[in-house]
Formats: sequence, C-alpha cells, structure tokens
Amino acid sequence: MQPVDIQIRNPGDRDYADMAEFILRITEDIWERKNIGLIYDCYSKDCPIHTLSGEVTGAEAVVRNTIKTLAGFPDRSMHADGLIIGGDRDSGFYSSHRISSHMTNLSRSDFGPATHVSADVVTIADCVIEDYAIIEEWLARDNLHFVQQLGLDPHAIAKSQARSEPDPASVTWRNEQIDRLRNLPPVEAPEYPENPVAEPRMFVSAVISDLWNHRNLSRASDAYARSCVLNVPPGIEVKGRGKVRRQLTKMVDNLIDTRVSVDHLCASFGQEDTLDLAIRWTVRGTHVDGGFGCKCNGAELLILGISHWRVGKSGIVEDWTVFDQLAILRQIYAQRSHAD
Repeated sequence: MQPVDIQIRNPGDRDYADMAEFILRITEDIWERKNIGLIYDCYSKDCPIHTLSGEVTGAEAVVRNTIKTLAGFPDRSMHADGLIIGGDRDSGFYSSHRISSHMTNLSRSDFGPATHVSADVVTIADCVIEDYAIIEEWLARDNLHFVQQLGLDPHAIAKSQARSEPDPASVTWRNEQIDRLRNLPPVEAPEYPENPVAEPRMFVSAVISDLWNHRNLSRASDAYARSCVLNVPPGIEVKGRGKVRRQLTKMVDNLIDTRVSVDHLCASFGQEDTLDLAIRWTVRGTHVDGGFGCKCNGAELLILGISHWRVGKSGIVEDWTVFDQLAILRQIYAQRSHAD
C-alpha cells in the first residue's frame, strides 16, 4: 500500500506536491507562522473533531480553540515525527500525523493559571480529506504527561473538569461509541500471519484483539520484535520485548470486561522492508480500583487511541501509542460524582 501522490490546489491557491506536503505545510502555516485564518480553507464548516475530552464541530470552533491554545502557550513549536497517508482521489484521503510539541505556559489555559513552565506533548491527528479540506478528524493527545510536566495535579484538574456541565454533543458521541462496542459480537482467538508486512490487517487485528479482548499478553507481546521500542502515555518509553510485556500488562490492568474495535488502518512502506501503520482504535471497559492511579472503581470508560507502528517481518519494531489519560480520569470522576 504505497502513498498516493497527486497534484492538488486548495482554496487558498497554494500548490502542493502531494497530500503529505499539504498536511505538513498547513500545520506549519497555522501553528508556526500563526496563519490561523488558513483553517477556514482547510476545514469544512461542519467538520466534526472527535476527542476523548469533548466533541468540536466546524472550522470556526477550530479557529477559536487554536487561538485559545496559542494565548496560553504562545511559543508553541511543533515537529512532524510521523505522517502516514492512505486513500485516493475518489474515496478521499486519510492522513495520520504524529506531532511532538514544545511550549511554555505563559497565560491562563484550560488547565488553570499560567505556570511559566515549559513542557512537551505528543499528539496524533487522523484526518479525512476531500477537495483539499478536512471533513472529519480524530485527535489523541498525551495530556496527562503534559500537565504533569507543568507541575499540575492531573486528578485535581480532572475533578474540576468533571464538575462542569457536559456538552450534549460529546455525551451523545461517547454513548454511541460505548453502545457500539457493547454490541460487538463475540470474538474468537485470532490467527497471526506468517509475515506481518504481507498481511498487515490480519496482524493488527490479531495483536489488538489478543491484548484487549482475550488478555493473551504473551502472544500480544511476542508480536513485538526482540529489540523493539514502545512509547505509551504518560510519556513512557521502554525497550525490549520483556519490558514491553510488562508495560502492556500495566496498561490493560486498568480495566476489566473490555471490548476493542479497530476503526481504521492505513499503511505506507518504510525503509528496509518495513511497513508504517496508522491504527485508530477504541476500547470500552469497566474501571478497576487503582486503575489509572484512581482509587475508585465501576466507571464505564471509553478510550480513543491512535497508534503508529513500524512493522518488519519479525514483528513490531517501534510503537507510538497515544490516548488522553486525563480525559479518562475525567470520565471516572464524573461518574463517581453522579453516583454520589
């Protein structure tokens, strides 16, 4: 599955060599050059942006949120760590863009008063693109690690956010996703392909199903190469299959009764016979006491995750997985407060 290379021109009359350049340049123009008005050209008026912390709709809302973020973090700089493109001109293009950002909290933000502390954060944005405009987006960000670096208490922030009146559109989207996952049919033990590069869809489905549906951590971790690297929230990096297995165990130990859905997969060939995969997935599960560092249990949780894997014949060589653990804490405290 090679990236599709086309000539496109957006409504702003800017030329791009291909879809990858389109994504990279609009990101740079909006965030680095502060050309925020370009968002009106690059997002549709009714574009839904799905995040675990809440739904956002339309270019105008994206403009407002961008200005708000830059007001709190005016020196934000960004680096494109990975970009995977799928789709075509007829069905629309799909991009999965992994970005690392560095910024200083110089004014009030969604997390509270200015801390005057610098921090780094990893984000993955998945976008559907038609006629040179983003018509739907899914956003995953390691917000827990971000607020920890700012010196803030993530549990205090999550409790405060949980007390706010929930947005109806966000509640509807979350409930729809949980109902969809609850109603998935039973899943049999998966089969693994002999060569993950040759059959990536089968490989991805097997690993993620073993991890979340069957809790077969041995088989899931064996899908990683011996000299692999895993990056997961909050800002954790481990190397080697043994450490990966322990980290995956810690991750799934936060929930019971889990069901997972692989919602999108796109791929492009990397170097030295490797394949770069962008995987968007959702998990529904029940929180267990102590999970995610929270001493209460029974909350029904939704996780929106996006993973970038570099896969070779020996398995997963590199894994960057992002989800918003701060938004997960918010779900836990919101349900606890309603129960009280």
